[in-house]
Amino acid sequence: MSTATLAKSAGTRLVERGRPRRRRSWRWLGLPLLLVPAAGLYVTVGSPALYPSPKPLPEPRALPIGVSASGRLAPEGEVIAVAPGSAADGGRVDRLLVAVGDRVQAGQVVAVLDTYGRRAAAVREARAGVVVARTKLAQVQAGPKGEDVRAHEAQIGRCQAELQAAERDLGRSSLLLKKAAGSRQEFDDQKLKYEQARESLNQAIAELDALKAVRPADLRVAEAELIKSEASLEVAQAELAAAEVRAPTTGRVLRIQSWPGERVGEKGIVEVGDTDVMYAVAEVYEEDAGKVHAGQPAKVRVPTLGSELSGEVVRKDLDVARKVIFNNDPVADIDARVIEVHIRLSPHDSPKVAGLSNARVEVVIDVSGGAK
Repeated sequence: MSTATLAKSAGTRLVERGRPRRRRSWRWLGLPLLLVPAAGLYVTVGSPALYPSPKPLPEPRALPIGVSASGRLAPEGEVIAVAPGSAADGGRVDRLLVAVGDRVQAGQVVAVLDTYGRRAAAVREARAGVVVARTKLAQVQAGPKGEDVRAHEAQIGRCQAELQAAERDLGRSSLLLKKAAGSRQEFDDQKLKYEQARESLNQAIAELDALKAVRPADLRVAEAELIKSEASLEVAQAELAAAEVRAPTTGRVLRIQSWPGERVGEKGIVEVGDTDVMYAVAEVYEEDAGKVHAGQPAKVRVPTLGSELSGEVVRKDLDVARKVIFNNDPVADIDARVIEVHIRLSPHDSPKVAGLSNARVEVVIDVSGGAK
């Protein structure tokens, strides 16, 4: 590049550097853009025709007041563990006469223990003892046997004959003694024989009278022996009845706890409950128990079925106990005090849960009505 060209270029830059530059202001260009939305906002918000005054919202509907509680399903009268009649039995199950689901009547034999055979033999023995005691009492009341009476009467006849012979001999000896034809010794001997014969006759008569008489003492002894025998029979029969395990109430067999060959434990042999009428037993906190009364409606949710049932409060217990039914809440109060409230399910809903005794439920009791 030439020297002239460089000089010209440098002069041009100097001239531009010394000339003041005109700056354009963009703030005035943006002002119309701001005014247009503002005007639109004014028209939109400020126009009463476009947005009339809002209507008042309806008041919220009052919800029913309810008491919530956890609970369990139970048949009418609760589940009863059927066990032997005496805790001292300690026997094993010999025969089981029912199965799960069978319907039983009150007093029906549901199982037989292995002690039944031995106790049945004891009953037969006691019954025989009663027969013997009754026979002895009848003998005492009837008096002596005819053979004994006839034997004693024959003995009395012999004694009378001997007495008559001795009396004749004594008279003959007395006559000879008066005529000095006989000795004093012979007379004394005949007199002794006479007295002995008379004593023998009197003794035979007394024995016959005693044989025919029924002494009160003998009668009381025979009656006491009969009473004792009958008491022994009652004991044996009671022990035999304890070897037959009977249902205490009418219901359905819900569970078998002891099978044939197993020793009867604390849970008994079978569990029985009347599932025709089902209940929900709710554990209501003690601070809410005062709100709950008989006659109040309740809703029962059964997680097993995923459905909701209806029922009515029939009673609440009178004692406060510890809570035994817990949910999955880790912060639940495991030491809470509750009162059990019994809710009878409707006839329509009871059959739905007849096979779910002890199943967990969630209960909501409507206490708004204040039924008593």
